[in-house]
Amino acid sequence: MKRSGFTMIELIFVIVILGILAAVAIPKLAATRDDAKSATRGGEVTGLIKEMGAYYTAHGTLAADIKDITNVKNEPSATPLVQGSTVDLNDSTGAACVRITVGGAVINDGNISVIGMGASPSGECKGVRRMVGTALHISGNELNTTTAFPIAFGGDSNITF
Repeated sequence: MKRSGFTMIELIFVIVILGILAAVAIPKLAATRDDAKSATRGGEVTGLIKEMGAYYTAHGTLAADIKDITNVKNEPSATPLVQGSTVDLNDSTGAACVRITVGGAVINDGNISVIGMGASPSGECKGVRRMVGTALHISGNELNTTTAFPIAFGGDSNITF
């Protein structure tokens, strides 16, 4: 009687090939996931900056609280927008990534500044900083942790939306 089926060598060969494919594919999928997180958070940060500008343009002042302008997740979630207040935007692990500071002489002048946070940022945070830096036309296309980038919605600025 003749049996049909696979030999042990054939099965081992298939298992080895599947192992090689998995070893190659898993790191690529992890990198793609980090890129997706960076793109999502970077879009939220640039969206928040645009929403602050739109609110200032429509009302001539910033709202008393950040939650009145946007639903982008920030720390702390209910941040009063007063002179010198900061809005921290974290990566998915909760590490500080980008900080927006309300600046200028008075709250009604529409000036803010954006700076990168954290001494050793995650890959996700680096992607967010690159995306925000590109959107703001920053030299080198990335926010850094040493120089805040000024944005003036109510007057002369390095950037216009």
